[in-house]
Amino acid sequence: MNRKEKLKEEVQFWLSYINEWEINHHEPIPDKARLLFQNAILKLESHCPGKRQVLLYKHNKDSIH
Repeated sequence: MNRKEKLKEEVQFWLSYINEWEINHHEPIPDKARLLFQNAILKLESHCPGKRQVLLYKHNKDSIH
């Protein structure tokens, strides 16, 4: 698995975590989870500076393209 794939996997992990949290909890998403998700996106974007990743955030149907 190359670096870009690992970074995408990290973003997907945090996206899944946040989705599951929204489904199973009535509390807001933990700040730390949001920060780790944002950090994963930034790492992925910095890995490919000429090609920004587009994040489609639609609550429980999130994906990265």
